[in-house]
Amino acid sequence: MSTIKSMSWSIIIEKIDNETNDELSEEKLINFCNRVFVDYYGILHDKDINNAGELKRPHYHIIGIFEKTFGKSRVLKILSILLGIKENRITLSTTISATYELRYLLHLDNKEKYQYSIDNVFALDKEKYIYTINRKMSLNPDSLMNIAKSVNNKFQYLKLIGFEYYERHFKICDLIWNERLNNNEPITDI
Repeated sequence: MSTIKSMSWSIIIEKIDNETNDELSEEKLINFCNRVFVDYYGILHDKDINNAGELKRPHYHIIGIFEKTFGKSRVLKILSILLGIKENRITLSTTISATYELRYLLHLDNKEKYQYSIDNVFALDKEKYIYTINRKMSLNPDSLMNIAKSVNNKFQYLKLIGFEYYERHFKICDLIWNERLNNNEPITDI
């Protein structure tokens, strides 16, 4: 069984422990990021609303880049041990589209969600962050296929690549999605 390894990870950490009410401070998280990652970007999402219209539990989103590749279980252990939190407070995935994921920190491409301020972002290099989220996304066929393989339905695929990007490049986007369908990848189409 092969383990996915990556240098770049998308991390979600619940701010407050459900059982103990212990709180992970932003200061502690930033100190951790400065020690562990060669580059990182993060934000606290404390105004997100779930489908029932209720406020979600506050959580941090971090895009963290290590100096070398690690598997998911190793990254989970690093985060849990060095932050002193339980693993069940952490959700991990490899980054697929860095530009999209960095834009997601503010919900820039999700206008129906709360729009966070750039002032709330913590980053090793905030100017680089601002430059990255403002440049146009350019996705090549390989990155489109990686995005397509990472989701379960076409709606998720379109959200990841961005509806505006899709409108401008719908032919190649649909071609990639249809290729995924033809390869009998397990999906649930909308």
